Parts: sequence; structure tokens; C-alpha cells
Amino acid sequence: MKKINILIESAFLVIIFQLLTVSAHDMSDGPLDLDKDSIPHISADFYRDSKNAMLNYSLPEPGPERAAPSGSIKIISYGDDFRIFLAKAENADRETQVNAWIELSNKLPPGLGNSIFHTNSQGLEAAVKEALPGYMSKMPEIREETLYLFDVGPTAIQNTYYRFRKVFSDFTEGATAYIFPSMFRRGISAAPTEKAILFGPDTMVSMGLTEKAFTIGTAHELFHNYEYFASSGKKMNTFAAALWSDGAANYVSGLINPEASQADILLDSVLSERCSDAAFVKDLARRYRSILDKSFREADNAAINEEWFGSTGVSTLQNPTRKAYCLGLQVIKKLVPAYNIPVMLTWPEPKLVKIMDKTLAEMSAD
Repeated sequence: MKKINILIESAFLVIIFQLLTVSAHDMSDGPLDLDKDSIPHISADFYRDSKNAMLNYSLPEPGPERAAPSGSIKIISYGDDFRIFLAKAENADRETQVNAWIELSNKLPPGLGNSIFHTNSQGLEAAVKEALPGYMSKMPEIREETLYLFDVGPTAIQNTYYRFRKVFSDFTEGATAYIFPSMFRRGISAAPTEKAILFGPDTMVSMGLTEKAFTIGTAHELFHNYEYFASSGKKMNTFAAALWSDGAANYVSGLINPEASQADILLDSVLSERCSDAAFVKDLARRYRSILDKSFREADNAAINEEWFGSTGVSTLQNPTRKAYCLGLQVIKKLVPAYNIPVMLTWPEPKLVKIMDKTLAEMSAD
């Protein structure tokens, strides 16, 4: 038994020090002020309920006698404001509904409120008028579950933050979590420059997500924030860095939530089923090698970005969405035994591309 415990402890320490690299895919191009600016880039990260064990150990639950040694998380929920909106908007005329939503939006930090419609050039009121009818028509079927997520989210986020800090004790920067209505436009995402994680319970419910999505999503997005903190904001541009970043965030989601299955971490059972097919992963590795040194930030590569990281469309066995999340997770599993994080954080991007290429070549070899 003593020998088994030593092996488990050793494995745990190896995992802790071998998890991080620079967040490439989710970083914005510069500092973000939630009180002033719109959020320039927030990926739509969604996660499903989790059941199965991924790692053979558990982390302690938080308690008043076991506070995190440093750093903290501030949780800001707009659940009460959403209830006020519903009281004014349900069974009301369109003008009243629009005014109620604008009133709700004005209570959010401007950057957060604007981010809901940040791709719409019509202006906030026109965008709300266009989107609100469909939103309100869906509300009866998602209303109670959405309010429930607003209620349970803070505790789930706080508990996961505690678990995250037990593993990444040097993450002393803290974080802010915003739980806000997003009109089906924001699920779970990160704003690393602001040390923020964002949750849209209405969007989460529309995707079929449950309370457990807060724990999976919090771990995933806190990891992106930690990447930014650990790398002093160093920005990378290539699809190699994007693959590493989201693969590592998925891996950490499983580390922080040992009960999570591969299907939970990868978004859905369809992608997970294909990701368990060695031939499928081999083909992904072969194909991804050709784009490793391309920039995911360039508009010309937007179609490539959507093909590998996008969540639009229906995920099918023939063509699952977010294929990079599957491939990235498998890559991290290959890299974790060989490299530790402090060393990886010192790699210039050309070296990261080279090592990723070598790893993918090994994965795609006959």
C-alpha cells in the first residue's frame, strides 16, 4: 500500500508541473478593460455533464478551515437582474421587452454588455430588436433551468476555483467570474487579459448543459487565464500554439474534475466517440501538420480556424465539430510525460511548432 501511495503521489506531482503553455487561441490582441471596451475575442466553449473518472485520485472539498493560501475569485451574478427583466418582459409588448433588455444591459460592465452583440454593426437597440423575438419565444422552455443555473453557479465556480488553486498554487492573480444573460450568444469563455471567466446560463441551457458545466468550464477557462499569467502575457500566433492551448485546457479540466469523462471534456459524445478511434486521430494528426505554422489570427485563415475549432453546425460522426479539441487532448497526453511546464514556457514559437510537428508525425506514423 505504501508503494502504491508513493506512485500516486509521484504521478500527481508530474502532472502538476507538466500542464501549461501559452494560451494562443483564446487571447485577445491587447489589454481589455471591461469597464470601457468591447471584448474582441471570446470563444464559445461549452461542456456537458460529467460522470466517469479520468484520474485515480480526488481533491478535497473546500471548507471554512481550508481557504486558498493566496489569490481569490470574485463572482458577480446578474441572476436577480435577469429576474427583473423577465418580470417586465414576459407577456409584454415588443417595445417594453426591448427597453427591459436595454435596462438590464446597462447594469453590466459596458465591455460585457457590448460583447453580446459585438459582431453586430447596427447598434445595441437595433440588434436587440432583431434578436429578442426568438429569444423570448424560447424562454418558456428554458426559464426555470436558466434561473436554476444562476442560483447554483456561484457555489460551483467557487468550489472549482478552490480545486484549481490546490493544483496551481502559484496562480496568485485571482479571477473574476461573471454570470450574465447572453441571449444565446455566450456560453463559457475567458478574457485572460482581464483575468475573467464568463458564463451565460441561458446559452448553457440552450445547449443542454447542466450545473456540472460550471465545474468543467471553470477549470478550462481558469487554465487559459493561468497560461496568460504564467507567460507574462506573451502572445503566440500559430495553429500549433492554438492546438496546444486548448488541448492543455481540456486536459486540465479532467485533472481538476476527476469524474469528468472524455465526452464531457470534448463537448459531446459524438466527438468523443470519434476521438476514441485511433484511425480517426491518426488522420487528424496527419492533416493538422500542414497548418501548424499558419497564423490563426489572419483573416485569410478564418475558414481553417472554423474547421478545427468552430462549434457551428451539427456535429456528426462523419464530420464532428471542434476536432482540434480532440487532437489537442491526445497531443497533450503524449507531451505530458516528456516535458515540464517551466521549460515549455520558455520555448519560442518556432520551437513549439517544431515539437508539435514531431509529436503529430509520431501520432500519424504507420
